[in-house]
Amino acid sequence: MEDLSRAAGAASTLSKLVVRQQTREVLDHFGSCPECGYAANAFMNVTYYADGTATVTTRGTCGLPCGWSGPTEVTKMTGPTSPRVDFA
Repeated sequence: MEDLSRAAGAASTLSKLVVRQQTREVLDHFGSCPECGYAANAFMNVTYYADGTATVTTRGTCGLPCGWSGPTEVTKMTGPTSPRVDFA
């Protein structure tokens, strides 16, 4: 019986085994530091797990050295582009 519970524990541990992490800067982010009000940078972090799942988090940092960093909502400066219309 102990072997079954050990195997179940190993399976749940394996499901959250990180196989890859990727971080990218959100280049069109428009946000400000909640501490000093200066422009903030945003980064999207994607974590991939052995069970095929992934989590996405966003993190912001102050553009000045006030030291702030933390979770943030990404507010983009640009949206989807409109379809091109050619006038004859």
